[in-house]
Amino acid sequence: MAVYEVNVSLENQAFNALLFLYAQVLGIDMRDKNIQALRAKERKHIPTVLSKEEVLLIISNLSGIYQLLVSLMYGCGLRMQEVLNIRVKDVDFSYDKVYIFDSKFLKNRTVPLPHKLKLLLQAQVEYVENLHKDDIQNGHGTVYMPYALERKCPNAYKETKWQFLFPMKHVSKDPRSETIRRHYVHPQTLGRNIKEAVIKIRHSQTCYVTCF
Repeated sequence: MAVYEVNVSLENQAFNALLFLYAQVLGIDMRDKNIQALRAKERKHIPTVLSKEEVLLIISNLSGIYQLLVSLMYGCGLRMQEVLNIRVKDVDFSYDKVYIFDSKFLKNRTVPLPHKLKLLLQAQVEYVENLHKDDIQNGHGTVYMPYALERKCPNAYKETKWQFLFPMKHVSKDPRSETIRRHYVHPQTLGRNIKEAVIKIRHSQTCYVTCF
């Protein structure tokens, strides 16, 4: 007799299917039966948490907008999608706050603006303002508006304050509306730059060990 190993979710699904068969199809109540069956437990994966030194090393091996992006993500304790969704209006330099509008858990919050990043973020806002002026002149100065705000505020999508803080280098076609506009940095692009920074660190450490 052949024995096949299945994953935990499939095993539990089969067990529940048998219970359903007896209860709903055969009309046999199994609740009072002394079933000696062990339910499979899923293996818990402990996440890998980088030390402060490791994070700073990765940041130092990034450049340009990606270095600022990851610095803000780390300094404010943000998820990747949260930092990518930040718009110009969400950074309050007067009160040193960043407003996070969380679409995943539908819970908005504010986080302190890291003082070391304030000047860099102000320069980033100035860069976005100039970029938006060029986009308007080229006929592409709009941005995607969430939560039907495009209907409620018809002209807001053209305003600088609604532009993404970390925009892509080039405009692209929005698949939702076929409009040519500038979106935020793609998550895969950010992930690739972080991965390349990690590879660069590993390579430098390997060379150091080889030399000594």
